[in-house]
Amino acid sequence: MPVHDQEQLTAIWRGQSVTPLRMTPEQLRTRAARFESAIRRRNLRDHVSFALVAIICAWGIFTHGLVLRVGCALIIAWALYSMVLLRRFGAMPVAPADSSAQTCAAYHRRQLERQRDIALSWPWGIGLAIPGFVLALAGIGLGARVPHWVFPVVMTGVFLFLYVALVIHGKMLAAQWQREIDSLHAITTGTMGGGARLPEG
Repeated sequence: MPVHDQEQLTAIWRGQSVTPLRMTPEQLRTRAARFESAIRRRNLRDHVSFALVAIICAWGIFTHGLVLRVGCALIIAWALYSMVLLRRFGAMPVAPADSSAQTCAAYHRRQLERQRDIALSWPWGIGLAIPGFVLALAGIGLGARVPHWVFPVVMTGVFLFLYVALVIHGKMLAAQWQREIDSLHAITTGTMGGGARLPEG
């Protein structure tokens, strides 16, 4: 994780106490399974979204404006690249079957850490779409016989709003998952109150 991202995340939960997760082994396995299911749904939704972006922008490749064609080509490349990265780094591996509570907790913690890092990378991942987005909107504005900038300006505002909202949402998710990571670390190492640990079964 980049140092500045780690510093930002640290600032979010600095001063917050770690709330121990008081769960039975079965509850922990259920929690981990629920998390995996939510991430898989998110990944499916993101794959569909990237595919739709690529399909929608494909029409721009066949237009007469060079700026618009280049912009749409960059957006398509970003969407396809994002799908590859999501499949490579965001996919949830199969949970170990019939594992002990300690193994399940360690596995769940690793997945939380991976998804936390992905959420912290959203500003950079979404930012890769900006060059293509700017060129595409410029191409739309310049493509008219009389340059018309209302639509590009409105779309720029929408993009900036969504970008800021997603970045904030990613920071909040990362902070939430970090607190759970800290709690799992406490119960797997026996450092929470009373030295309690998860049973092995």
